[in-house]
Amino acid sequence: MTTLLVVQHEDECPPGMLGRWWVEDGATLDVRRPYAGEPLPPDLSGHAGLVVLGGHMGADDDADHA
Repeated sequence: MTTLLVVQHEDECPPGMLGRWWVEDGATLDVRRPYAGEPLPPDLSGHAGLVVLGGHMGADDDADHA
């Protein structure tokens, strides 16, 4: 089974549609939330890939997030 390590940066920004597609394709998601105190693994052994999600800020939001 394929396990993906997913690093989520904000509560409001989960894997969403990508996560559903990966699960439908047979992957297992290991979602970690460092902002909530969940530790990251020391290495990627046991994971087939790494996905680092972004936040809700967009490319045109400089003035709001400076």
